[in-house]
Amino acid sequence: MKLMRSIALAAIVAFPATAQDSAPPPPSAAPICELHVWPADAAQTFNTLTDTDWATFATVEKYSRQASNPLAGTQASVDLQKRVFEGLDLSALLGLPGHVVILHETPLPSRLIRSTKGRILADRTPCYAELVTDDVFFQQSHLYDVKHITRSQIISTFRFRRFEGDESPTFSYGSYITRDLFDPRTKPEMTLANAIAQFEAVFGASVTQFAEAMHASRETKGKGKKSR
Repeated sequence: MKLMRSIALAAIVAFPATAQDSAPPPPSAAPICELHVWPADAAQTFNTLTDTDWATFATVEKYSRQASNPLAGTQASVDLQKRVFEGLDLSALLGLPGHVVILHETPLPSRLIRSTKGRILADRTPCYAELVTDDVFFQQSHLYDVKHITRSQIISTFRFRRFEGDESPTFSYGSYITRDLFDPRTKPEMTLANAIAQFEAVFGASVTQFAEAMHASRETKGKGKKSR
């Protein structure tokens, strides 16, 4: 009898997890969500400034052509855009908690931006969003001639799309933002430092204004407005 009890006890001790073996496996970790961000191409930016009196916002392009300048080349305004993006909490700003922000170095061709119906990066995680800066333009209004500037503006075009596993976006929104660069009655001194500071402040405010307009559109129209 003692031998039989020992055998039974050994069987219980040897297979303690038998009941647990049939339990479902623990849920796998949630997929990583990504927000991909692209700056606009600087090659088409600020060109209109080269013949104006306050060429200084030509500053960014004018001074950047000097070999001694650390922002040398037409890459100058692209670098400034990236610096602004890096200083913003884009995930919170765009309502994407938990998204990892991936800032790309190279701007996208406008044709690619406007013709791609699905994801720009098709092989990324299913939880995926895009913020593309399509254009950044400088615009001035003059009274009689370029010495009488009545208004200076930065016009930025942004396109946002969010995907949740499907080929088509679950939400998309595109718009342009126009903001004054400076008050022409009190225009800043014509220096590179002032031009950079002006651009960073205005471009950062433009990104924030776009995000606010996007959220307002989502609230009023449900699915938002299709990118233009």
